[in-house]
Amino acid sequence: MMPEERKIICTLEKEFYSEKDQGKLRVLFEILPSGIHPVNKDEFFCKTEQVFVTGGYGEIKERFKDSIFEAKCILSKYIQGGCL
Repeated sequence: MMPEERKIICTLEKEFYSEKDQGKLRVLFEILPSGIHPVNKDEFFCKTEQVFVTGGYGEIKERFKDSIFEAKCILSKYIQGGCL
């Protein structure tokens, strides 16, 4: 079974300097089959409205800096912060 993939529109939130190349994204919108919707408005995403990046955060930071961008995320098997 494939993990659930969600498409989001987000911005950089926080880099973890103590962890190599990890950080968080702030989710602004989710791209659903019915269109683009504010996060958590039509479908529950996560109460923190954040996505934890487990690797490659530095590359994302360099590429997008202060931009809003689209990303795909996969539900973690570790549930934290009241998320899915």
